[in-house]
Amino acid sequence: MTQKFYRYGLLIVMTLVTILFLIKIGGPIPKTPAHTDKVVHCVIFFGLTWLVFRAISKPKWILITSLAVYGAVIEVIQGLFPYRSASLLDFVADLAGIGLFLILAAIVTQFRRFRNTSSEES
Repeated sequence: MTQKFYRYGLLIVMTLVTILFLIKIGGPIPKTPAHTDKVVHCVIFFGLTWLVFRAISKPKWILITSLAVYGAVIEVIQGLFPYRSASLLDFVADLAGIGLFLILAAIVTQFRRFRNTSSEES
């Protein structure tokens, strides 16, 4: 798939995620296990990191910093709405999602290098 495809996907996903983080959730919220929202934040930012890395050709530190700033800004904005709340732990979960992606990406890269080196030696 082309980088242009990922850029359109990133635009759509970022729009949806921003709306999701800012809308008022109506009605009774079903009971969920404790800290489920932290897992959701982590998963969302894991996916955003993957998508950003596919969509944008910039140094990785710029992309990581941009995602971290986005997470912080979302939390600050949530604190401005009476029906939402800012949470440092949500931001930490965002950073955890970014970090988990980076760790998994490094493991996959090392595995591919090892596999390629092993197949060249055969």
